[in-house]
Amino acid sequence: MPSFNKETHTSAEIQFINNVGFKIQYTRKRKWLSQAELAEKSGLSPGTIFNLESSTPYGLSLITLYRISQALEIDLNQLLTFN
Repeated sequence: MPSFNKETHTSAEIQFINNVGFKIQYTRKRKWLSQAELAEKSGLSPGTIFNLESSTPYGLSLITLYRISQALEIDLNQLLTFN
């Protein structure tokens, strides 16, 4: 998983990453999954799930987002849309 350097990203980019992390956490909890269960279903490490959901911005790949959306059984657009 790529690291995330706050000094090379705009505040809007950091907010976007935070929003994605919140959306992952929100959806995971609505489906009654633990971080460990989501990690297992997505083929990612529990540490990756924790980092994505934390308030610390964490870089992520499209493959990571795809795996999470598949594990949560939602369309990828749902993780990237904020209303």
